[in-house]
Amino acid sequence: MVRGLLTVLVALFCIATGNAQVSFKGKVISKETGKPIEGVVIRIGGNLSGFTTDTEGEFEIKNLKEGKYNIRFSHINYLPLQTKFSTSEKSSVFKLEENYVNFSQVVVTGTGTHHRMSNSPIPINVITEKDIKNTNATNLEEVLSKLNPSFSFSTNGMGTTMLYNGVNQDYVLILINGQKVAGDDTYKRINIDNIKRIEVQSGAASALYGSDAIGGVINVITDEQKNKIDIASTTRVMSHGRITEGASATVSQGKFSSYTNYRYEHSGSWQLNRYDTDSLITGKMNSVGYHSHNIDQKFVYDINPNLSVYVNGGYYDNSSDRPANSMSQDKRHPDKFKPAYTYDILHKDYRYGAGMKYIINKKAYLMADFFSDNAKYEKEYLGNDKHEKGSHTLDKKLHYYDANIKGIFKLGNRNKLSAGLEYVYENLESEKTTRNSAIDENMYTMSLYVQDEWNIVDGLSAVGGLRYLYHKNFKNYATPSVSLMYKWNGFNVRASYARGFRTPDLAQMYTMSESSGNKITIPNTDLKPEKSNYYTLNLEYNTGRYSFRVTGYYNDLYDMINYRILSPEEAEAKGFGDYASVQERDNIERAHVGGVNVFANAYLGAGFSLGLGYSFNDAYNETSKKPIDKSIQHVGTINGAWKHVWDFYELNVNVNGRAQSGRYSERYEEAPSFSLWDINTRHKFTLKDFILEPGIGVENLFDYRDDRLWNNNFATLTPGRTFYVSFSVRFIH
Repeated sequence: MVRGLLTVLVALFCIATGNAQVSFKGKVISKETGKPIEGVVIRIGGNLSGFTTDTEGEFEIKNLKEGKYNIRFSHINYLPLQTKFSTSEKSSVFKLEENYVNFSQVVVTGTGTHHRMSNSPIPINVITEKDIKNTNATNLEEVLSKLNPSFSFSTNGMGTTMLYNGVNQDYVLILINGQKVAGDDTYKRINIDNIKRIEVQSGAASALYGSDAIGGVINVITDEQKNKIDIASTTRVMSHGRITEGASATVSQGKFSSYTNYRYEHSGSWQLNRYDTDSLITGKMNSVGYHSHNIDQKFVYDINPNLSVYVNGGYYDNSSDRPANSMSQDKRHPDKFKPAYTYDILHKDYRYGAGMKYIINKKAYLMADFFSDNAKYEKEYLGNDKHEKGSHTLDKKLHYYDANIKGIFKLGNRNKLSAGLEYVYENLESEKTTRNSAIDENMYTMSLYVQDEWNIVDGLSAVGGLRYLYHKNFKNYATPSVSLMYKWNGFNVRASYARGFRTPDLAQMYTMSESSGNKITIPNTDLKPEKSNYYTLNLEYNTGRYSFRVTGYYNDLYDMINYRILSPEEAEAKGFGDYASVQERDNIERAHVGGVNVFANAYLGAGFSLGLGYSFNDAYNETSKKPIDKSIQHVGTINGAWKHVWDFYELNVNVNGRAQSGRYSERYEEAPSFSLWDINTRHKFTLKDFILEPGIGVENLFDYRDDRLWNNNFATLTPGRTFYVSFSVRFIH
């Protein structure tokens, strides 16, 4: 009896011991300085859940079974580390080596799967959180302008237009964590205070992402660390009433994490010249003031180490603050004045979504996502014309829905297969006005895509992809892509071809509007998708402290949509013969864009680093025999930085410069060439659980202003030399 009881007790003890839960504590420090590193992301094995170091570089992993584990460390400013630890050690110190260039960053944009930047078969440029802080940018437009010469921006009374490698924003897909940002105002809607990195892919990517990715892809990856409590606030003040205020809160307890981000922006208006091109006094502003609110919320629940689910949502509103009392001389009656503005523009947008990630085993991974982006655009009248003050009219409503499921499967040691299904539904609504017809139209797309990544032999790999879709209006279509990469002694050589397409949007197909002079634009439901063939050749070299990358590309675009003036006979046949001018959108243009992009980065030692970028672009409209509107041939950027750490204090000094040649315009004379230079300093104090970071700097150091007459093709709208101050505080526990 006693022997039997002892046997049972021993067995129970062995079971209890075998299932004992232990904790492991660690600390992560810099290999160069020995200082603790906060914000290091730590993952055990292939688990989805992770941990983050605090301000002392410390972390604790609980509820582990005794044994040995693989552990991975990653940080935006340090080289990744993968090693092992044993729970018998109870604690350990891990050292990370500083990352002087961005080639070790993990990217997902080129293939939809995770690769180190230097190992990605598709060339990807990465802008990190550190890069963004060093420029002291306030929005995505400034980030891209200062850090990538392939981008250029042009602003006028109709808004801001982005060009990337010679093609405009209609052909560039903007994503947040792989999800499309639909509608307008995409630059201001992205909160740069919460960016971990920005991945930029040049050229067509329709095989992976579908419509719109003819010219390139911008994928903004947000920061989702796993601190128990992480609260931050950032304030920035500049001239002309420019204020930004950001706040964020992260709470992570066990399996549950919550991420909240808020950003407020305000800007006043300014003029560069009070006279227009007719030598009349104008009340029009070169830059119109605005205020906006942007809030995002995400909840994540790790059901187990292999299964994670999330829900998210966001709200954005932006209102222009046009001066109601601003007056302009009447062109027909110069002795009289009329209001320069009669209404403000309101943009409201809300997003929501949900999804899951599931690791089936070491060779299979599933993801499913649903998200919706919904925008509303209105005019709010100022009360200085026939409309009552505060009254509204609806311009349009946009609804975008996307549901997709994707699987990634390892087939042996040399193949990785990705496959997925996607359904997209879009709806456009607008009210009837005196000049515009009412619209309530929709369209949908169903897609099947597949991609194979093949490691042919050591150093040689290939990627092939294909998307097949069925569209409500355009029926069946397919877009292939193929890429080849060869690695040798720090050199990477890549060559690729991709076919791109863009479906006409609902506004292009169904909008009808009248304008002054008895002119009308009529809809065209027979539009075809715009298409492209994109070729690229890339060479890069990386030594750890030095990197060099040159990319040549050629983009052949056809069936491009533009306005076609109808003959009197065509206008009469369509029932619009009583108008002086009738135009409709049609697939009437072809263009080609060729160019070279060069990037070089170097760590010079003693805390000094230097980055150089140059872009040459030949964007030519073969139909009009002229350059593409708003295109620029030469752009160069320079980014120099110096960093030094004294105990709890870190100093960062940064200089940024951008020089560009003249910008072509179909309507106006060419905008002049110019250069802009900024200098800024950041002062980081780490005090236990708090990080304080004041900043001060000067933008447009040499006070350049394009103060030509209003209504020109302006080179830039900067108001001149500007001093700014900023302050951020962060609590991590």
